Amino acid sequence: MDLTSADLRALARELLDLPLDAAAAETCAGALGKIREAVGHLAAVPLPFNEGVFTEPAHGTRWIEDWESAADVPPGSAQAASGSPATPDRGPERRENASTRADLPFLPLETAAALIARREVSPVELARAVLSRIEQLTAPLNAYIAVTADGALQAAQEAEAEIGRGAYRGPLHGIPVGIKDIIDVAGVPTTGGSRILGDYVAPADAEVVRRLRAAGAVVIGKTHTHELAGGGTSINRFFGPARNPWDPTRIPGGSSGGSGIAVATGMAHAALGTDTGGSVRLPAALCGVVGLKATFGRVSRRGVLTRAWSLDHVGPLTRRVRDAAIVLGALAGHDAGDPQSSRRAAADYLAACAGDLHGLRVGVLEGPFFASPLDSQVASAVAAATQVLGGLGAALRPVRLRYAQAAASAALIVTMAEASSSQDENLRSHPEGFGDDMRVAYEAGEFIAARQYLRALRTRPVVQRELGEALRDVDVLLCPTTPVLPWR
Repeated sequence: MDLTSADLRALARELLDLPLDAAAAETCAGALGKIREAVGHLAAVPLPFNEGVFTEPAHGTRWIEDWESAADVPPGSAQAASGSPATPDRGPERRENASTRADLPFLPLETAAALIARREVSPVELARAVLSRIEQLTAPLNAYIAVTADGALQAAQEAEAEIGRGAYRGPLHGIPVGIKDIIDVAGVPTTGGSRILGDYVAPADAEVVRRLRAAGAVVIGKTHTHELAGGGTSINRFFGPARNPWDPTRIPGGSSGGSGIAVATGMAHAALGTDTGGSVRLPAALCGVVGLKATFGRVSRRGVLTRAWSLDHVGPLTRRVRDAAIVLGALAGHDAGDPQSSRRAAADYLAACAGDLHGLRVGVLEGPFFASPLDSQVASAVAAATQVLGGLGAALRPVRLRYAQAAASAALIVTMAEASSSQDENLRSHPEGFGDDMRVAYEAGEFIAARQYLRALRTRPVVQRELGEALRDVDVLLCPTTPVLPWR
């Protein structure tokens, strides 16, 4: 049954104690149409009577544990598993050799680390070069919400002193990193790209930031985000739009748009993002860098603003796959302060990058992954990448997932319901603190029924099992990160 705007307002007021004005109710009605469509897709998934709700896979799903075992990681699999395009050989001042000091911001992390370890480049020099890039590009690209220049230079000086006395901590020592502004950095405001958090200043580092600092990394600032990590454009009512480094008239993807921009343009050698439904992978793809969303529970989320409890991840954005492996190696591992943290020991991700692709079984996903609205340029790029993998010795196999559409629908319902719940009090006490798009999304989430949310959760193990079956026959799955080009 289609509800009128007046019906919605009455229902929201009487059942949910949620005030809706006429404009919000009209927009909310459109969002509810998407929810109804998603519910229809889930109805087509056969669920056994005893099918329970989603359980965290890192603890209880055998195929994930087997596949993640360091001993079982196939040679070269990390290159294909990143899911993001390789750094292109052209673009916004793309330089990867330190022939001059002006090239320092553009070095891959691993290259910069080697120069620091050999004392050919100092952490202070590297930090100053990156801060100079930020100063140049803040106006045209808007990659950062806050830059912590003084703290970064102090950390770089400390790193330089430690390295000078032989206390080198490893490949992140002295490396400038950006932190998405939904992740706490001690003494720095966490805005979430919103006004809803008011004047909140983080009292302590998030666990991922603590681990980066322990590895010697230099925190350079807080990167731009779509409001409350809730969208894929990084267009932000309160902090302005972030802009694509390849074409500033286009979006950079989101919600971790600032992190993608920063890495692509030499404003950080690595950056942290978060990913609930693509928020690391989308900006990585649209900015031409590497983005990695690891297994749920692999990386701590303590000190990270919640979007959807059962879907949120923290992951790195870097210039190269090996750089992502280095950062993930520093982040991964159990955190007793995060109840959903996996107890499984982290693998040696950098070692997994060794070797070639001979014998790697690449499953090329078919069906909805390559259906409309897939842009022809995206299709051509994926086809070219597939040919490259085959030419390097990988065995290509077609894979079709029966429940791909159901997975997307379940993700929509779970995300909207959990995100709305996470902002329940704010939505009622001061809804004006949200941008219009986020307010409508949260309001629409309030209308998701318990049975719909539970159906979505019960669909997740079905999708997991299907993926598990696919990954018994292949090592990695290949598909477009996004079906469309960045739009204006």
